[in-house]
Amino acid sequence: MLKKICLILFSSSILMASVVSSGKSKITEVYAYPSNESVLFKIENPITECTGYFFSKSDIGFEANLSMALSAYHSKNSLIVYGKTEILFSGSGNKYCKIHAIQFL
Repeated sequence: MLKKICLILFSSSILMASVVSSGKSKITEVYAYPSNESVLFKIENPITECTGYFFSKSDIGFEANLSMALSAYHSKNSLIVYGKTEILFSGSGNKYCKIHAIQFL
């Protein structure tokens, strides 16, 4: 029982450690890729772990993420993006991290 609890706690900390914050920034570019139904965007102040971010139509919350990303882009509103560093967009040589969350400031 103790081993199972330790394993669950250890696994949870590994998953949480892979989500990183962009810090305060603004969206500078937005790309749509209809062939794989993905949206990618870049921010003003990219971090080493994520040069950009992406999400796909099959993701839960796609419409909300698309709405927030486009709203932030057009309004030039500051935001923080949380990305999953272990899930990168496969169609690019750059580090586009999978979106975990978008936070308006």
